[in-house]
Amino acid sequence: LMKVIYDCDNTMGINYRDIDDGLTLLYLYKNPHVDLLGVSLTFGNDILEKVIESTKVLVSKFNIDIPVYFGNKNEESFLENSAAKFLVEETKKHPNEITILATGSLKNIADAYLLDNKVFERIKNIVIMGGITEPLIINEKVMNELNLSVAHNSSFEVLSNVKSPVILTGNTCLESKLFLDEVKGIISSFKGYSVELYEECKQWIEYHSKDYNIDYIIIWDLLTAIYVTNPKIFKDEEHFVEINRGYLKSGFLKIVKCDSKKIVIPKLVDRKKYIEIVKKTYELK
Repeated sequence: LMKVIYDCDNTMGINYRDIDDGLTLLYLYKNPHVDLLGVSLTFGNDILEKVIESTKVLVSKFNIDIPVYFGNKNEESFLENSAAKFLVEETKKHPNEITILATGSLKNIADAYLLDNKVFERIKNIVIMGGITEPLIINEKVMNELNLSVAHNSSFEVLSNVKSPVILTGNTCLESKLFLDEVKGIISSFKGYSVELYEECKQWIEYHSKDYNIDYIIIWDLLTAIYVTNPKIFKDEEHFVEINRGYLKSGFLKIVKCDSKKIVIPKLVDRKKYIEIVKKTYELK
């Protein structure tokens, strides 16, 4: 089994907030090839208190039995961080075995590095959803980057100190659009709780598609989890980027020629397989 810690900013169930973290958590929990060690919560899609509240409801409603930790409420806070402690301790128990999947702010990951500057040497890898390499445009409307930018100093520390991080940028995720009938098909495949899950997702799906005047959505974080479990349906592209605090305020990763930070940006090459994998996993008990 692949050992995974999921660090996220889940807001499923909150009006006008994204559902992708929740769908990702359900996917990881159901996946028979994943040993989900725990979930660490951070701010991003909403304030930390709302992320905690919505996640408590989610794990209760869908009978998810995993430990949940949370970190500091903003980037300027350096109080004791149970999520960061959890990350450090688990990497000591399972050196070079754990993949950290990060789909919110990188505050918990940065705090773990502050606690123990050897923590990144003990992880297998880190896979991040976030960042842009060019303006993120959906149907001629610009979408702001909302992961690396919400705690840009934390993003700087993590990206500067992790060797060759894997980053699914907002731009590369645009290739994974799911049309509304496909989204409904995925949700209806969720064994035992499909009606409840659709109720959790319906408001966001309708709001997002109306806001951008489109007939599809992008489940950003779920795509990132699919990369963790099924990297063969992606093509890895290595890039050098300039890690710059100023750029990171808007989540921008400037691609340069060389002599800078190397990152891996995966691109989905089999969209049909992506949908099939999610459906087959959701169909499991």
